[in-house]
Amino acid sequence: MSSRLDRVENWEALAKAAHFRIAEIALRRGVSVRTVERYFSTRFHVCPHSWINRFRFDEAKRLLSLGKSVKEVAGALHFQNAAYFSYAFKKEFGVSPSQWSASSFD
Repeated sequence: MSSRLDRVENWEALAKAAHFRIAEIALRRGVSVRTVERYFSTRFHVCPHSWINRFRFDEAKRLLSLGKSVKEVAGALHFQNAAYFSYAFKKEFGVSPSQWSASSFD
């Protein structure tokens, strides 16, 4: 599959620049959302939403381990607000961001 998406060298940087929105990634690369979905399925064997969530939560853990506050991390990763970030983080990992952050320094 030859695509404009083949030219993306740093998916993580593109995801950050696009505020972790699939539609924004598609717009920035000049393709449809459906093209992004097909590309991710073929190249990464996962839907773009799952890939973005995994990357976003990996970034959240990294930022929390650097001592960033929950509010700072939520803002940096373009979550709706800190409360929603905390809810999503706990749903993903079974502990709140604050609990995870505290345990990462033990």
